[in-house]
Amino acid sequence: MNKRLLACVVGALMLLLSVGTLAANAAEGVQADGQTATSEQQASAASGATQVDPSNTNIDVRVLSPGDNGSVSQTNSATSDATASNSNDTDQDASQSQHGSGGCGCSSSLGIQALGQSASNWQGAFALSAALQLAPHNANGGTAVWSPSMGMGGSTRQTNAADSTARGTNRNDADQFARQYQG
Repeated sequence: MNKRLLACVVGALMLLLSVGTLAANAAEGVQADGQTATSEQQASAASGATQVDPSNTNIDVRVLSPGDNGSVSQTNSATSDATASNSNDTDQDASQSQHGSGGCGCSSSLGIQALGQSASNWQGAFALSAALQLAPHNANGGTAVWSPSMGMGGSTRQTNAADSTARGTNRNDADQFARQYQG
């Protein structure tokens, strides 16, 4: 049992015993209410992208030929993304109500109400992402020797890519609702 709840109940009982003789004609009783909510969260994310010795090469040789060379696009990329997130809601609601004899002139018995709530949440979200390229290389070599006068080089597109993604997510709801009535 939660220490705070136990202390709340014991306190209510001690209060009742100490005022028992004085409250013989009391219309209301003793009420005790305690709530505890703890939330712990940790979100860690690490991301790294590394390229070691990337290289792009384009060689286009034309001999004795006018002509057009096409466009060349070369890419070496390393991408890394890591995301860690937590979302935590702790809602508590408690109410107590006691009603006495309603004015009839007679004594009513003394009532006791004890109410306790405890909500505890722990979350950990961890994400790790890494992308590594070791010596990525793109090469394009076009040679036209003794080519006709209308020689045209074609379009070249080369890509080396290393992608990495990591996601760590937590969602936690702790809802408590309590009502007590004495009539």
